[in-house]
Amino acid sequence: MHVKSEPGMLNSDSAVMASAIVSETTVQSIIEFYQESNVEGILNQMQLIAKGGLEREKTALKGLIWPIPTGSDFEILSSFIKSKQISTNIFSIGCGTGLLEYLLLESLNGLQNNFATLYRVTGIEIDSLWWQSKYAPPLFHPIIYVGVDFSNQEAFGDPNSLVLFSYFNCLTTFTQYLKAFQGNYVGIIGPVQSNRDEKIAQFCAPSPLDLSENPNLPLKDWELVLFQRFGLAEMDYIGIYSRMEPC
Repeated sequence: MHVKSEPGMLNSDSAVMASAIVSETTVQSIIEFYQESNVEGILNQMQLIAKGGLEREKTALKGLIWPIPTGSDFEILSSFIKSKQISTNIFSIGCGTGLLEYLLLESLNGLQNNFATLYRVTGIEIDSLWWQSKYAPPLFHPIIYVGVDFSNQEAFGDPNSLVLFSYFNCLTTFTQYLKAFQGNYVGIIGPVQSNRDEKIAQFCAPSPLDLSENPNLPLKDWELVLFQRFGLAEMDYIGIYSRMEPC
């Protein structure tokens, strides 16, 4: 894995920049809650915006995270990960700001003690120029930047790894990552086909059910083992698949 840049975390300079980019006070408070390590505050604020915020507030929130997960969503996902004894290094492709990854990590490690194994979530993005530019939203989690040919050149993951795709938007690239992935679990977050709004669906490929239904994907290789609502939007689900013949 070729690291093209050091992970960029939210600091005082980027917080000032974020204030200009994410101008709404309610969204700015998410950044403040993050700086205070207040996960409950982040989750509550996201729900307030999603349920009753102004449209421009909701748009600004989507600049930070696409699905709006709840604490119970993370509890279900964390319990599944631990019950399957999934590797402590989880991958997230196209992680964006890393807010989802930060919240998942806090859920996984929140009740751990000093003697327990801690989880890691490796966020992966391609365009370091964008994510490190003054126009990008703030980052909530470290990112590893890889080349555009990464999925064609390097295998990644160990046999019991999980890789996540949240609102991923290219089926061809997804297939390439799937071929390079050496682990046994794949998670897809996004709108399900039957409920997909066309304006939103154009930003998400594959959908959570595609790995069991889309003939363009290697359906025989994967079995759907978890299908669950994920987030406040009725259309958003998570589908987790297990490799039929484990590595």
